[in-house]
Amino acid sequence: MTEDMRRVFLGGTCGKPSDPDYHRWREDLVVPALVAAGVPQELLFNPVVDVWNEAAQRQEDEVKNDPDTILFFYIGSPRNGESVVSSYSLVELTMALYDHQDRVAAVFDLSNSPAHAAKVMRKVHRDLTRRFPHAPIFDSMEPALAWLATSTHS
Repeated sequence: MTEDMRRVFLGGTCGKPSDPDYHRWREDLVVPALVAAGVPQELLFNPVVDVWNEAAQRQEDEVKNDPDTILFFYIGSPRNGESVVSSYSLVELTMALYDHQDRVAAVFDLSNSPAHAAKVMRKVHRDLTRRFPHAPIFDSMEPALAWLATSTHS
């Protein structure tokens, strides 16, 4: 790991990679943008693995518990037809804000959410922003990526 840079945990919505509409926000958007901004790819931790087991859970927990790791959560539609938002991602984000507000960032991407789900998520975004006024909680990806690229430097 580069000593003067922080690792980024890429948490949040994932869906099922086997679904035709699977949203590859990590691979197609966040990782390329941060690498282009000078963040080494090995500092970007993607918790999505082919086989989710206890070892994968332990590794994810270790990364999240590292006080030098930025916890980034993408809250958006998993695009899998089963749900309009990742419930656990919301719980995980909220717990992280209470436990580690100084190293948590989130983006709410409502672009592919049905109208009612988008309305609910806008309310969640407003409530979290009010409760955690100093936390970087964004409503679009561009400022979130800029914040992440800057914040990876210790």
